[in-house]
Amino acid sequence: MRTTILTCSALLLSMVTITGCKSSQQTNMKQPEKTATTTASAAKLSPEVMDRIAGEWSVTSIGDSVLDVEKLPVISLQQPENKTNENVNTLLCYANGGCNTINGQFTMADGNAITPSGEFISTMMLCPDPNFDMMMGQTFPQVKSYAISDANGESVLTLYDAKGKNLMSLRKHDIDFINGAWRVTSIDGKQIAPEVGMEMVIDLPEHRVHMNAGCNIVNGTIEPVMDTPAGIKFSNMAATRMTCPNIELEYALLQNLEKVAKCVRSGKKDTALLENATGKVLITMTRLDLNVD
Repeated sequence: MRTTILTCSALLLSMVTITGCKSSQQTNMKQPEKTATTTASAAKLSPEVMDRIAGEWSVTSIGDSVLDVEKLPVISLQQPENKTNENVNTLLCYANGGCNTINGQFTMADGNAITPSGEFISTMMLCPDPNFDMMMGQTFPQVKSYAISDANGESVLTLYDAKGKNLMSLRKHDIDFINGAWRVTSIDGKQIAPEVGMEMVIDLPEHRVHMNAGCNIVNGTIEPVMDTPAGIKFSNMAATRMTCPNIELEYALLQNLEKVAKCVRSGKKDTALLENATGKVLITMTRLDLNVD
């Protein structure tokens, strides 16, 4: 089926208002006006429900269109930093299909209900086809309910309209567990003794990694790769340049971090595996307990 995608410029010329294409010069969140879908008396949903749907999601389909592209559109659903009785069930929405940024918010309720609270606004850059930003902007105002499931270490979120039609499918990585402090226990199959002191601290929300490679200090970037299940990427690694007795291990660590494509849980408690694109284990890590004296 061939899908015809209208551009924002065509819509403006025909004087038809599309909520997802409303002009804004700001990419920061603009608080939408309250509508009948936002009620201060709504029952507070449990933190587990809100946490499960919050996070960064990659869009895998919009309507009948399955997105088979190298870089999938991304939707970030976040709870407000300053929670009140009025926004306790609110999720701020930041979406990007590769060109424009769309901002808005949803209100959640019992029974898997999720509805837009006010309008969604977008930047107005001229984007090439396929215009995923336009497609998402047209879809958000129709959302009425959702379903969420877990499979193969990932979460799948489906958004529906009032008639139960599938509007959009999204996928989220299960890699939040990698946050925290870790000791490197093996590199490319070679065991690393604890006394080597090869440790790293990962801050996934800030996309930062800091490590003691055994002698030299290394700082870099870690980012989720939304197009790959459990995908992550280490980059921008900058190290001090001291001459160290185990320098070959440090070189091996940095070289293997560049090859890492995925992070998965091990069958052992508090153990993470960093793998390459084919699933080969490059680095094994064990969680450190920073509360131990």
